[in-house]
Amino acid sequence: MCQASSSFVVRFWGLLMFGSYSVCNIIVLLNMLIAMMNNSYTIISERSDKEWKFARSEQLGFFLKKLKKKMSETQSCHLFLSLSLQASCGRLISVGVTPWHLL
Repeated sequence: MCQASSSFVVRFWGLLMFGSYSVCNIIVLLNMLIAMMNNSYTIISERSDKEWKFARSEQLGFFLKKLKKKMSETQSCHLFLSLSLQASCGRLISVGVTPWHLL
């Protein structure tokens, strides 16, 4: 009888320790996942301004290539200068040429 109760106690404590280990393991792994996602979000948010400026300059380059085919050189230089001043100063500058209908 002593043997049966002893094996029951050992089995109970073994299962209890394994269960508590599993729960702690899941909590630690979820915490690590949250920390990694937070780190990734921080890196992405720090680079977002650079990425946005790069994408905008790519679009402007594509637009100017298309525009160069349809406009004379002086008109495209005037437009490029006015658009770059507009982007850097943050205000509207009168261009004199409306290129949107040319595209």
